[in-house]
Amino acid sequence: MAILSPDEARRMARMEFAIVVQTDLCAFLNAAQNFPNMSKENICLLILQFPDATDLLTETEWRQCGSTLLPNAQAITLITDEKNVVYVYDISQTNKHTAEEPVPDAEKAYHALVDVLKTDVIELENTQERMAYYHEKKWYVNLRTNYEDRFYYIICHLIAQVLESEKDIDSITACDMAAYMICRKYGVSTSKINTSVLQRAISRLSAGGQEKTIYAAMNCLNAPVFRDLKAIYTGQTKDRELQRKKEEEQAKKDAAQKEKDEARIQLLANQQAYQMAEMLAQQKVDAFIQSVPAPLRGVLEKIRRKES
Repeated sequence: MAILSPDEARRMARMEFAIVVQTDLCAFLNAAQNFPNMSKENICLLILQFPDATDLLTETEWRQCGSTLLPNAQAITLITDEKNVVYVYDISQTNKHTAEEPVPDAEKAYHALVDVLKTDVIELENTQERMAYYHEKKWYVNLRTNYEDRFYYIICHLIAQVLESEKDIDSITACDMAAYMICRKYGVSTSKINTSVLQRAISRLSAGGQEKTIYAAMNCLNAPVFRDLKAIYTGQTKDRELQRKKEEEQAKKDAAQKEKDEARIQLLANQQAYQMAEMLAQQKVDAFIQSVPAPLRGVLEKIRRKES
C-alpha cells in the first residue's frame, strides 16, 4: 500500500472500523493483541497495511537500535493526531527479523501463569463441574482439564477482576475479547469463545459503547498481572522488575503531588469560604444600618468608619 496522507489515513481508518464492528472483529483483535495501547484507528490501519505486525518503530528509531531496513521494506502509516501521521516499519522489515521470538506454547503459557499467581494450583478430581476456580486465596483446577483449559478459565477470572472498575461497557463482551487476545497471543485455543456471538454483541452496541468496550478489553492486556505473564513467558523478568520499580516510584510521586494539589484546593476553598462569610456578614450589617432611624444610622456609620 502507498504511503497515506493524514486525510486518507483517517478516512480509511473510519471505514475499516465500521467494517470491523459489523463483520470482522477477530481481524481487529488479532492486530490489537500486540498493541494494546494503540488507538482503534491505528489498529484499523494495521489491518489494512500490515496485520501481522509485532514491533513497530520509525526508520530513525530502528537505526538507533542498531538495525537497518530491508530493501523491500514498505512504510506503514499511523495517525499521530488530527493533522499528522508517522511512518513506521515492523521488525520483520529489518535485518533484526531473524531474532528469536518465543513460540506460542500453551503448556509454557500455563506454567508462566502459575508463576504469576504466586501460589500452588491444587488439582482435584471433583471441582463441582467447574474447570478452575479461586477460593480462599488458592486456585483449584479439575484434573480432567488440559493446559489450555486451565489457562483459559484462570485468565477469565483475572480479566473479570480487571474489568470490575470499568463503567458503561458490555463487561461480558469485553471479557471475551480480552480472553481471545490473550489466548491467541500465547498459542492457547480460542475455541471456547464463540466469535459469532461476540461479533453480534459488539455490533449491537451504540458507537460509544463499542469504543468503550473495545478499549476496556485492550486495556486488560496492560494490567500488571498480564504484563507479569508476558515478562515471565519471554524471559524478561529483570526488565519487568525494573519497570515495576519505576512504576511504583512514579505512583508515589503522583500520590504526593495529588496530596499537595488537594491541600492547595482545600486552602483555596477555605479562603473563599472565609471571604464569602465576611461578605455575608457585611451585607447583614449594611441591611441592619439601613433599617434603623436616620439619626441612629449616622452614628452607626461613624462607628463603622472608625473601626475600618
